[in-house]
Amino acid sequence: MFALAPPNVRLRPTGGCWPPGSSSPRIALATWSMGRLAYSRSWLSRFLPYITIDSSTTGDGERMAMSREEKKAAIILAAIAATEGLWVVVNARDSRRFIAYMGFSGPSAPLAGWIVAALVFAGFTGLAMRLPSVRANLVRPSVLKLLGLGVAITACFLEEVVFRKLLMDGVQRAGHPVVIQVLASGLLFGAAHGVWGAFRGSVAAAVGATVATGLLGVGLAVTYVASARILAPCVVSHFLINAFAEPGLVLAAVRGEMGSIARRSRLRAG
Repeated sequence: MFALAPPNVRLRPTGGCWPPGSSSPRIALATWSMGRLAYSRSWLSRFLPYITIDSSTTGDGERMAMSREEKKAAIILAAIAATEGLWVVVNARDSRRFIAYMGFSGPSAPLAGWIVAALVFAGFTGLAMRLPSVRANLVRPSVLKLLGLGVAITACFLEEVVFRKLLMDGVQRAGHPVVIQVLASGLLFGAAHGVWGAFRGSVAAAVGATVATGLLGVGLAVTYVASARILAPCVVSHFLINAFAEPGLVLAAVRGEMGSIARRSRLRAG
């Protein structure tokens, strides 16, 4: 197993077994993969008729029932938050080492890293706001927003560990330059999120999601490098993006909005 270590200390094999305090790269990746399996649409319809929670509240206090698409998005967000949250809860039991590994204690990230992190958050959120569901759910209080905050808290830690710390540091140890590390992080991050297209069985949506999240992965990878390989700015930027945009992004994928955006972009290009 590999235990959590301070940010500037190479991960070393230790004794023990999963789950107590373990942050094995294989376990981190497996946990993240379990969360992404929630994107499978084959089993979601079985649960939708039984969900009767309210989605949001109007200005005069009137409750609004969730649509079928919102229920589906809620199940997906809840499954991701639960599975990825398991990894966070297990590792956060050793809070001092967890906080140090994430870069929130010990050596501070340089100002350049925080500036790049802010630019990545603003840029990707602005891009995501092209989708109607993202614009509608950016700040609106709702069950989806609450679940999105759960995803934000868990994904910002687990995904940054997997796609920045473990992946980029592993590529670096293999002797590859920074450019290759950044590209590998972006490509794999984008490919992993291309599953969003499966919500509507749309290749166009899958390509659009892969490109958009691949660019986000590159931005977060550049943030990691600019931060002297300290995770904290990446974690904060990722958290803010998920907190504001993730509920709308998942709902947009369920509604097929990503495919329509991709088709319109091709038409304009033609």
